[in-house]
Amino acid sequence: MSRDDASRLIDQMKTTVSTRWRTVVTECGGTEADLNAISRAFDYEGFEYTP
Repeated sequence: MSRDDASRLIDQMKTTVSTRWRTVVTECGGTEADLNAISRAFDYEGFEYTP
């Protein structure tokens, strides 16, 4: 896989995770408290860190 292909794949995965995690947690029975408790794993400054 080329570096460009890998970068595109990572970007797609990041977009999917950041736009769907709340829905998936809720669909699996997660509560608002659960969402608040785990949000830092998905919504934080530096999520797109690249050295």
